[in-house]
Amino acid sequence: VESSSEKGVRLKGENQATTLLPLDRSKDFELYQQSQLPLSKGDWVRLTRNGFDQQNKRLNNGELLKVSSVSKKGELVLQNRLSKTKFRLGHDYGHLAHAYCITSHTSQGKTVDEVFIFQPAATFPATDAKQFYVSVSRGRDGVHVYTDHKEDLMQYAQRLGDRTSALELVGKKNQERVQQRMREQMHKSPAAKTKTPQRNPSKVSPVKLPDHEPRI
Repeated sequence: VESSSEKGVRLKGENQATTLLPLDRSKDFELYQQSQLPLSKGDWVRLTRNGFDQQNKRLNNGELLKVSSVSKKGELVLQNRLSKTKFRLGHDYGHLAHAYCITSHTSQGKTVDEVFIFQPAATFPATDAKQFYVSVSRGRDGVHVYTDHKEDLMQYAQRLGDRTSALELVGKKNQERVQQRMREQMHKSPAAKTKTPQRNPSKVSPVKLPDHEPRI
């Protein structure tokens, strides 16, 4: 990557060809900073993006894997705890993070012996009954919750956290106004002005229904 205030950002590929990075389409690409991740046998890592290993085995974002071995060149062998499947990654595979601490969302479907939950007051706006249940139900033997305000945490943990509809978001006072505006738009629509032709009952031929009387 080459940066210049006049030329913008240029990328250089493996064939040494350069191209200008379209900064006006930043939502269509991602940039990463290269860094080192110290690992040793027995460590746990979390995959941060879908991908494939050197043997074309599928790697799923959010999956937790245990480090089986680390070569001198930095190549890794990771193992799934349940399926025992092993994955081989090169030293330049960059979508890994330590799994010492994970979010409540990432912990769904996982079970461990003990859970340590760090939930300070800054996280309360994102706290509800569903999130809290996921957190405390991951442990088989014990759960430890660390917070700086226990009473408030219990209040937030009682919220259902259900998604609200569009009408609920605008508030009860504005619901009637929104509904009235929708009715006005429907009346103005050309389809609403089209009248369905009425049939003359005298010209409609009677329909003879089949006889469903059971026969002996």
